[in-house]
Amino acid sequence: MRMPFLGFTFAIAAQAASAMSLSSADFADNATIPQVHYYPRCGGENLSPQLSWKGVPGSAKSLMLTMIDLDVPPNLW
Repeated sequence: MRMPFLGFTFAIAAQAASAMSLSSADFADNATIPQVHYYPRCGGENLSPQLSWKGVPGSAKSLMLTMIDLDVPPNLW
């Protein structure tokens, strides 16, 4: 009885995720983030880049962006 509900939930999540997009006027797609946005100890000013979300579902209460820097040694934190 739970399987149809789960299938329906996954279909909604997949549809919403594929319609959303995130862009920035501060840098191009697949480009290096400008140094002004770096942490000060790395030579930047720690300024948040301008971000534009499109296609956000009306029921969304918040959005979250997670970034992973693969060049940072894993023992840094």
